[in-house]
Amino acid sequence: MWKDNPPVYAAPAIDEWYSWEATLEGFLLGMAHRQAIFSYAFRTGRFMFIPPDDAEKIRASFRKIDCHISRESGPEYFGWHGAVIMLQEDLHGWDTIFYGAPTEIQFDLLDEELRDLGVYDQTWKIPYLTNVI
Repeated sequence: MWKDNPPVYAAPAIDEWYSWEATLEGFLLGMAHRQAIFSYAFRTGRFMFIPPDDAEKIRASFRKIDCHISRESGPEYFGWHGAVIMLQEDLHGWDTIFYGAPTEIQFDLLDEELRDLGVYDQTWKIPYLTNVI
């Protein structure tokens, strides 16, 4: 590589390249958090749509993790006692949320915290099943 922290590019087609992230470090940090959420023992079963007002409540209430993938304005990551929330702005004016935690207790506490904020009124938990025969 000719730079210490080069930009990252992607190509949906062989003749179409676009900038994915300004730095390799930003790309790797963002991908590490994304993969962590999907590997947690407890996580939401899918991406859920939430209105912009609810996304703002999350931004105001949780600690932002300083990493991102700049492509398509997001996602943003927020930490809470070992759990991670991922918010992504949607093209239709809504936001999507996906979150996870390494333990059921952490997940349930985060779920309760989101309900207390008025973000939603149901649980989205699915346990990650391992060693299923």
